[in-house]
Parts: sequence; C-alpha cells; structure tokens
Amino acid sequence: MTPEAEASVVALAADARSYAAAERLSRRLLGFPISDTAINDRVVEVAGDSGMPEPPLPDGRGEGIVAEADGWMARFRENGWKKDGRRQGQSAYAWHEVRSGVTYFAEDCLGVSDGRAEIVWKLPVTAFPGDDADVLGETLHKAACHLGYRTCQRACWLSDGGKPLWSQYKMRFSRGKNHAMGILDLYHNIQHVSAFALDLFDGDAEKAARWAGDSKAMLKEAGGRVFLKRVERAIRKHGKKDEAKRKRLDAAAQYFRDPRR
Repeated sequence: MTPEAEASVVALAADARSYAAAERLSRRLLGFPISDTAINDRVVEVAGDSGMPEPPLPDGRGEGIVAEADGWMARFRENGWKKDGRRQGQSAYAWHEVRSGVTYFAEDCLGVSDGRAEIVWKLPVTAFPGDDADVLGETLHKAACHLGYRTCQRACWLSDGGKPLWSQYKMRFSRGKNHAMGILDLYHNIQHVSAFALDLFDGDAEKAARWAGDSKAMLKEAGGRVFLKRVERAIRKHGKKDEAKRKRLDAAAQYFRDPRR
C-alpha cells in the first residue's frame, strides 16, 4: 500500500470511529473496498511506528498536582480475530474494562458552570484492556513525577474507593514526604449511597429514594463528615434489632468511612 493510501485508510478509520463503519465507507469514499481486518492491521502498524515523546510542560506551574483515575467499559475488536474465521453471527467486538487516568496542575483546573470544571492543560494516561491496576498506577505515577510530583508543595489523588485503584494510591501516592491527599470522588460516592439506602430500608424503593436524595444533597453541600454521621445514625437505628443487618450495613458503610482498606 502506498504511503498516500495508507494515510487515507488511517484517516478513514479515525473519522468513522469503528473499523466496521470504515469498511462500509471505504468503497464510497476511496473508490475501492477495504476489509475491516485490513484497516485494523494498518492502524495498528502505523500506531506502533509512532513515537510518543514526553510533552513540554507549561511555564509557571508546579505548586499543586492532581492525579485522577477511573475505570470504564469500551467495546474493542478481539485480538487475533480474522474475518475469514468468523462464525455465523459471531461478533468481532467485545466489551473490556479500560483504566485511565489524568494528572495536571491544580491551578489549571478552572470552574466553568453547573459545578463542572475545565482542565486547560493535562497529561492523560491509559492502561490497555487486560492490564491490571498496577500498570495504570505505575504509568500515572511516572506522569505525575514528570510534572514535578516529588517536589510539589501539595498533591491530591482522586478516584473511587474500590480496591484496584485505591491500592495504587496507597502504594504510590500516599507515602513519602510529599504524599498526596486521597479523596473519594463524589460521583462514585453517590452511586454507593443509593445501594446503601436500598439495603437500609429492606428494598423499599420509595423510602430508599427519599433517604438517598437527602443524603446526596447533604454530601454535596455539607461534605463527607456530616454525611458520614447520618450514615452511622442510620446503622444504629435500623440495625438495632437485627445483628445480621447491622453487620451488613456496617460493612457497606466502610466504603464511605475509609476507602484505604
């Protein structure tokens, strides 16, 4: 394939957002058909040849550094899949968990509107599907050190409280002279509030929704410590006559109390 044709194929894949869509578009846009397998092979080859130099840092930064991490689901083409070997009705794609992170200078996080913020400069990192959290943790730590994490005046880690990601905070960001403050992010906290409320009221959706709504508002406006006092009171009240339920609620509340478990 000529360099010009190769560039066209890669651009087509980027614009189409999927190899299957790129295959459908190739005949109409390029004038000849290209299988999604051939498009995938070309993209992988080009990506493997491209170097990724460390980005230059903006001037006048470094007093505070933030590192964020999260996991999400993405639909990827299966490794080793070839069109000729596909069975009838078999999909070439499957869902995989991807862990990604971003690190940036605190002063580059600007308030915009509706409680959302814009990060004007950031350094993103991603672990490939199938990699464990250690891969992301190591890569994110290196990126933060590239920004000056070891010598910054203050640092913050933000993620959910699940063991895979929070263990990376404990291992790589919670130790040393300039250790980061670990913060459980609001979004995942709110997700657990609803599940906790359903258990609290034995599956009564109406009561759980009211309690969860008030708790989420409290969490946003008054903060985690005030919210946690509400959780502890609820456990004492609803678990007073049922030891098994009290223990179950107590275990669930550990997510709110101390995600560093």
